[in-house]
Amino acid sequence: MRFEYSVEEPLNREPPVQKLTESFITEQGAYDRNHGPIPHLNADDHVVHVDGDVHTILELSVEELRTRFTQHEIVSALQCAGNRRHSMRTLLKEVSGIDCAGESRAESKIGLGSVKWLERITVQRDESTNHYQRFDYKRLPPQATDVEAARKYWELTPALQDMPINSVIAIPQSGQTVRLNSDDTLEVKGYAIPQGNQGPVVKVEVSTDIGQTWTECNILAGGESESKWAWSLWMVSVRAQRGTQRLLSRATDKGGNVQTGEPVWNLRGVAYDGHGEARDLNVI
Repeated sequence: MRFEYSVEEPLNREPPVQKLTESFITEQGAYDRNHGPIPHLNADDHVVHVDGDVHTILELSVEELRTRFTQHEIVSALQCAGNRRHSMRTLLKEVSGIDCAGESRAESKIGLGSVKWLERITVQRDESTNHYQRFDYKRLPPQATDVEAARKYWELTPALQDMPINSVIAIPQSGQTVRLNSDDTLEVKGYAIPQGNQGPVVKVEVSTDIGQTWTECNILAGGESESKWAWSLWMVSVRAQRGTQRLLSRATDKGGNVQTGEPVWNLRGVAYDGHGEARDLNVI
């Protein structure tokens, strides 16, 4: 099928993390992640093909998709495989990443990625030959230090299927000057995402002493009230001292996964799971 496209380049945009965490449900148009140009589709004649390792090959119109199958709504957090790539490249070492996205995994209720303008689903037992799945979305071992050293690991390393548990401090941001409250506390806010389908997030903690002690946060939205794929928004007031301050955050999900303080570097910079951080704060 031939499409007309709206633009020649991919549309990619995101709000600052402070803005992103103002609402549990992200407003339409605030976050876009694409690999290619955007096609114009006509719902009256668009067809989705299902083939490969199936008993029956299907060709489904948009109307059939609406009427033949039970509809489901799932609250889910969408994130790039390279979420927090900047933290990996600045806190560990430089990475060599390709622009990131994802492909669907049919046996999951939600799939691996947010696939747009779907035209064909091919069921297969072997790993996709898609370039991004073969040579991007893999958590290569640290020995794969450059593209040349990575050659022998591409076929040995499985494609990234689930993102790890994570949390991010949205307020305050690294390098900011912040003022203590009258009771010598500092308000900290952020988001947390469970590992794969093992959510929801059940606990988030913040430390002001590089992980020696932790203060449990209030989960404002998400948590047990939402689906196992949803993110959680959280906040806490912690006692802090004036001067240079460093904050850490960590999350725990229903599956028992706890965010690590020892992230492992990989060449593509995917699936970074180190503690959330706000560094070099000037607390006054």
